[in-house]
Amino acid sequence: LMALSLVAMVSTTALAGAKLKISDEAMMDLGYRIQVLGIQSEENRDEEAGLDSMRDWKIRRARFRLKTVVNEHVWGFLQTDVGSDNKMVIKDAFIVFNAHPQWLSFYAGQNMAPANRQNLTSSGALMAIDRPGLAYKSLTWGARALHTFSNRTFGGTDSGLRSNVERDTGLTVFGSGALSDMASLKYYAGIYDGIQAAGEDDDRFTFRGQLNFWDAEGSYYNSS
Repeated sequence: LMALSLVAMVSTTALAGAKLKISDEAMMDLGYRIQVLGIQSEENRDEEAGLDSMRDWKIRRARFRLKTVVNEHVWGFLQTDVGSDNKMVIKDAFIVFNAHPQWLSFYAGQNMAPANRQNLTSSGALMAIDRPGLAYKSLTWGARALHTFSNRTFGGTDSGLRSNVERDTGLTVFGSGALSDMASLKYYAGIYDGIQAAGEDDDRFTFRGQLNFWDAEGSYYNSS
């Protein structure tokens, strides 16, 4: 049934943007991403004999993004999306201060916390139309395991942990650069709003280090 869902999947993505140069250093970059998802599958939904046909259409992503560059040291990013109630929500809202061109940058605001590689893979760089369902949920999302391209949840996989859905608010220290002609390193360290469970409010602390041989992967976000 999972294979049938994959074969029957139809997806289309539209991308566009415009850049406005303010000075030799300052600029604004405005763009959007729209992804429409169609699903056709056969499954047993009423616990009776036989399979039921299910067809569904979704707006998987509908995002406006705005990047503003002040100078070589300071820039900011804002991104919205359509939430589950079809209302616009803020996905990313952070500013960046580059204290060093490679080894020291500060990301402050709402952003993807560096909990695992999937969290740090940009939706604009995915090889398929979405993230792998079984590797998708880290503690940021409450450890729920998904199927049908991140649209439905397997029962019994919810840990009950909650924080900001997909993103978290806090401060990340990031750096990347070459160690030699054959190796490069990038690291993340941060403190965030964290998880609220059983009436508690605990911060989240994360650290991630990544060593690449030969080809470097230097940006904050990964390619799929």
